[in-house]
Amino acid sequence: MENGLRALEPVRLIAGQPQWIEPTIRIIAGIDPLGFQTITTDRIIPRLLPGVLALSDRARYFSFYAYLLHRYAEQKRPPNQAALSHWMKSREYEYALAVIMCPRCQSGPTGANNARPEVSTQPDAYERRESIESHLGGYGLYYRSPMQTLGLIAPAGTPTSDGEATPVDVLLRDAPHAMALAAAFASSVAATRYVGQYIDASGPIPADVLAEFGDAACLCRLGDHPAEREAVRESFFEASLHQDPMGVERRRQGFALWLDLVDAGEQVTNDDGLRRAVWERFAATSSEDGGALRATTARWAGLAAKDYVQEGATNLWAEVGPLLQAADRGDGLDAEALTTVARQLVPGEVTIDGVTLPCAPELATQHFGASLVTLVESMSLPQVAAWARGDGRAIAGLCLLLAVRARLPLPEAAGDEWLETANLSGQWQPGPIAFAHRLSLHLDDDPALLDTMTWLLRTLVIRPHEAIAYSKLPEFTFRFRHEGGRLRMYPQPFGRFTPNDIRARAMTTLSTDLGLVAPEGEMLAVTPDGRTLVDAVFS
Repeated sequence: MENGLRALEPVRLIAGQPQWIEPTIRIIAGIDPLGFQTITTDRIIPRLLPGVLALSDRARYFSFYAYLLHRYAEQKRPPNQAALSHWMKSREYEYALAVIMCPRCQSGPTGANNARPEVSTQPDAYERRESIESHLGGYGLYYRSPMQTLGLIAPAGTPTSDGEATPVDVLLRDAPHAMALAAAFASSVAATRYVGQYIDASGPIPADVLAEFGDAACLCRLGDHPAEREAVRESFFEASLHQDPMGVERRRQGFALWLDLVDAGEQVTNDDGLRRAVWERFAATSSEDGGALRATTARWAGLAAKDYVQEGATNLWAEVGPLLQAADRGDGLDAEALTTVARQLVPGEVTIDGVTLPCAPELATQHFGASLVTLVESMSLPQVAAWARGDGRAIAGLCLLLAVRARLPLPEAAGDEWLETANLSGQWQPGPIAFAHRLSLHLDDDPALLDTMTWLLRTLVIRPHEAIAYSKLPEFTFRFRHEGGRLRMYPQPFGRFTPNDIRARAMTTLSTDLGLVAPEGEMLAVTPDGRTLVDAVFS
């Protein structure tokens, strides 16, 4: 047993032996060791872009699943989730085969891991099977929640008018957008042999039947069916009976902001580019500019600021972890060990953009911070973050955190929209405004850099990680924890973790599918339909 832990081995059960003796602790790395990512996933993104998940990124799946749910109900199939799951996953697999066979598409549909090897063998016909193991397949994993947010479905358990609850997911018949989606997809594929002869049959499906289905139904061919594409657009951007009106408006604003940035020539097809473009536009304007565009930019800038705080904390985590592990000789670390290690994290100098800044453990943080702010004055906050990420050290993380504090607008001057997101904190970590306030209180005591580094480690790394890991038991995600007054290290990896997905890729693919942008050389260009949406939202 190493440091009180061992890797779990398969338990060989003997007939008649009670299974309660099987180990209950599972050792895993965990995916959010400091608790920053949940702020984005659970608190900010649902406010900024409701109904859009990182992997709910293909527009045609919304009409495809609406069609399947409507067909299931029309055929009066068994009203239970198990039967629906099997039926949906079988249709998903057949759809995946058709998409992979499409000669002009490079998509990775749900079920591709099972379907792609089969397609590579080029059989004359394909046996039937399910897409993936997960309950309700890709619909359940990626599109069920968004379709509920868009007011298209009622999931199993939804109360009905007679006081009962629906036993199975259903398409909302009193939602015109939902019924229009199902009808539009049905019209697009009605002439295919797959729908006419095979979708409800059993036995192998000829390859040419699936290829023909792909020609009509592929994810990449939504633009060939204007009525269907318009139905999906309306589901996203038009108010409806079962949607939260504010959610519709926020989704319209999020897409319109992204489109407006594309129109300005910004590279926003990835998350880093979107953060940079949003922050730089926000920093270049003031709350006095007013208008829906400024308000939307301010909300998204709060998310960017939160991610820059996370980037700084990531540097601390990635460098201090291995040093603490190396310092633990098996009996844990005493209270002074963190300060000793923190001293190793403060070098004699730090170089930023080719300029060297003196740096030492005993140097006053206020003095260092003032010099830093002057040095990076010509750099945008995203550029400082990129430098810190490339440097990778804890001292670069400290520099970034000081820069974030210096660049945040005063709450009273930034406007309410900025506060809507920048003022959001998580269960274990502060949001950008709360962090800047705590850092200011710390600096009021005139600390040295060593004191600040130690304070940051305790505030952003040690305390949050230990609390998070305890909350995840019986999954053991500890890298360290206090035992008997000492900090005990465990042989789990430390390393950088990236900010959470902020939907740049999803907006790129959805906007392309919906005809709001189109490729123009190596860039994207906003189409007339995309410009119409921007003007409607921000004019």
